[in-house]
Amino acid sequence: MGIILEDTPAKRDFKGIWIPKEIWLDHDLNPTEKILLAEINSLDSGNGCYASNKYLGQFIGKSTKTVANMLVDLRKRGYVEDTYRNDQERGIRAKPFTVLEAISPR
Repeated sequence: MGIILEDTPAKRDFKGIWIPKEIWLDHDLNPTEKILLAEINSLDSGNGCYASNKYLGQFIGKSTKTVANMLVDLRKRGYVEDTYRNDQERGIRAKPFTVLEAISPR
């Protein structure tokens, strides 16, 4: 059995996971990116997600560096945006409204 991460940087009433359809149905995202975006979305209390790359890496089973690279890529592709950034901290938010355009019928 794997490690269960119950201590999260943000308090939440956790009863399961809900992945927005815009993320779930987007074929331009790989499964790990979908899980990462769902976790960011889950931890966003209205001002963005303040979870560290270390926490996110532990959650998805990837290194801190891999998470940092994934977030840079997702930022460039328009899936996440910074809500706050300084030398020590940053807040990020998943942008599912951008994803809607990717799955709309052409």
